Amino acid sequence: MVVFFDLDDTLVDSDGAHTKAISQIIKEYSLTGANDSEAIMQRWLDIKNKYLTLYFNNKISLEQQRISRVTEFWTGLGLNIDEEQADIIYKQYHHIFLDSCKPFEDTIPLLKKLSSQVGKFKLGIITNGTSLDQIYKLEKNNLMSFFDFIVISEKVGVSKPSKEIFQIAALMAGVQESDCVYIGNDYDLDYIGSLNAGMKAVWLDRNNSTNIRQMNSPETISTLLHISLL
Repeated sequence: MVVFFDLDDTLVDSDGAHTKAISQIIKEYSLTGANDSEAIMQRWLDIKNKYLTLYFNNKISLEQQRISRVTEFWTGLGLNIDEEQADIIYKQYHHIFLDSCKPFEDTIPLLKKLSSQVGKFKLGIITNGTSLDQIYKLEKNNLMSFFDFIVISEKVGVSKPSKEIFQIAALMAGVQESDCVYIGNDYDLDYIGSLNAGMKAVWLDRNNSTNIRQMNSPETISTLLHISLL
């Protein structure tokens, strides 16, 4: 069996890293006072999600989504900024973000457990993102050695939830989709995407969401240590 994982907010805490990075940018540029910093940070996360979705759907370029995130955030605060300034700020932000991406507490224990069962499992990554960023996160956090297969949307030209990226991963592993398990935190991109591609899907709901999506997900866990079908 091949067990594939999402990377961001499944194995590493990307949302926490985004929050830390924008907090430092807010402080450095004196963008807000203590009373409204939480709302400002949430606004940044919403803008980030908006432009990443456009990028992964091939609507805008990587550079456009990076510049647009900063310019929309800045202008929303009533501040002027040009593209050159936005590029400088984004690079500051991005450096802090990458260095702040850390594994969740359950990540390495599970990977060690699976890797110790020699011959039973092969492990892989299927992730949306740029190759440089995703490989950096894996190497920096000493995760690379656990994985036999790494599929990154930028490299293969398709993004989750497209069936194609999951099919490419199965082909790379030399198995049928039905012989793969996919574990990820995003219900639509990860759970539904991999399920539609014919994989066994597990939704990692770290926030213990209670909604109709969870009720329709036969395999829902709140921690990687609760994976039952392994």
